[in-house]
Amino acid sequence: MTPAAAAAMGAPADAQASPDASAVVEAVGKGTVTAIDPAAGKVTIEHGPIESLHWPAMTMAFDASPEVLGSFKEGDSVHFEFTQQGRTSTISKLEPVN
Repeated sequence: MTPAAAAAMGAPADAQASPDASAVVEAVGKGTVTAIDPAAGKVTIEHGPIESLHWPAMTMAFDASPEVLGSFKEGDSVHFEFTQQGRTSTISKLEPVN
């Protein structure tokens, strides 16, 4: 993926193109919750690099169900598991980092 194409899609400039945009990729990360919107089903996390997707550290919003969001709040350090399909990132597991 060229940097211009990545930027046009809202992806990091050094993001790698997926061989199949419909493929579901599972990944994990660690970061800090910076915003939660339970009504919209969104959580924003400032996270470190996601090696399996070749992503640099960044802050981004993820889809998440109210059950996954639980009692997390802004400022919480978390470990998370998510699926990436096309441009949709959905958290499947969110745990506090002790």
